[in-house]
Amino acid sequence: MKSISPLWKGFENIKSLNPQFVGKNFDVLCLPENIDTTNSAEKLRETIESIELYKTFKSHGIVALALHDFDVKVTILRKEM
Repeated sequence: MKSISPLWKGFENIKSLNPQFVGKNFDVLCLPENIDTTNSAEKLRETIESIELYKTFKSHGIVALALHDFDVKVTILRKEM
């Protein structure tokens, strides 16, 4: 499996939002689908599918966090099929 490069733009964008990870223990961090293209909280978009995945993880005892757990407000995007 190819590892993710520390140069992935998403890492920089997460840092710019200044979430406080200190004291937070988690198995999975669920991120908005466009975290690699914007560092503006107002422009971040979370999908319903991502929220459902987050809830599924939690219901199975997996400690999952999302940006809203760090008080970052993210718009929920409903995709039309």
